[in-house]
Amino acid sequence: MAKSAILPLILILLGVLTGLAKPLTTLGDSYGPGWADLLNGALGFVFIIAAAIAAIAGRSKGRPQG
Repeated sequence: MAKSAILPLILILLGVLTGLAKPLTTLGDSYGPGWADLLNGALGFVFIIAAAIAAIAGRSKGRPQG
């Protein structure tokens, strides 16, 4: 496996686990109904976007210039 693929895979795993484990449920429930799902979904989405950015950066970094 290429070294440039490890970070995106870790970030995708974190995004999926955030959606499954819902670590921000207690914080979101203190704000009101629906906020827990919004916070957990947003955090998972941030991890997925960061994985896409890391994958693009790793792919462009690995290509030879010329």
